[in-house]
Amino acid sequence: LAQGGAGKRLLGPVLARVDKGETVSDAFREAGSVTRLESAVVAAGAEAGSLPTSFERLADIFESRAAAKLKLAMSLAYPLLLVHAACVLPAVPTLVQDKGGLFPFLFEALTPIVVLWGVCIGSLLLYRSSRAANPRAVDTVVLAIPLIGTIARKTSASVALRALALLYGNGVNILKALALAGETSPNAAVGAVFEQVSDRVNDGEDVGAAFAGTGGVI
Repeated sequence: LAQGGAGKRLLGPVLARVDKGETVSDAFREAGSVTRLESAVVAAGAEAGSLPTSFERLADIFESRAAAKLKLAMSLAYPLLLVHAACVLPAVPTLVQDKGGLFPFLFEALTPIVVLWGVCIGSLLLYRSSRAANPRAVDTVVLAIPLIGTIARKTSASVALRALALLYGNGVNILKALALAGETSPNAAVGAVFEQVSDRVNDGEDVGAAFAGTGGVI
């Protein structure tokens, strides 16, 4: 923490509350810098006397999230490379034409790339604004996109299931664990499935049957 960075921003408010005499679990629960998942895991670990294990499992969750984001980025890298190549390669003959040269080549090659990135950035801004208004609807559309939807569903389900295992393994009630696990899902539509499972379990179904009734989303 003394070295600053993300660790200080995340745990600084927690440390300040502990210094004032609060318990670790209360400090995590009241600090605005941590999520409900993290505070629930710490509270369960404190009650069970296994805080070190709880912190290690939280670290695993954070690593899982980072790996999911990296996997998604890597899956998009090759298609982006092909698109850039498709823009540049047709312009190569311009380098050797009589009226060609470096500048005509750059203009012919870079113009579609600039337009492409403009469309991508515009689409990203539209996605973010739309998702802020209705995340579940937008993320449902994302799941319907070939390849990207499959990757998003698998990575989101993986993150949420790891969170569920972490919470339930630390003694959090299964209904609360399902709800909190759904909140950790990067895709809101996948997270909503965990809410549905929680409702089914609350109605008396066992967890396996509840997940089986999700229509194959998980």
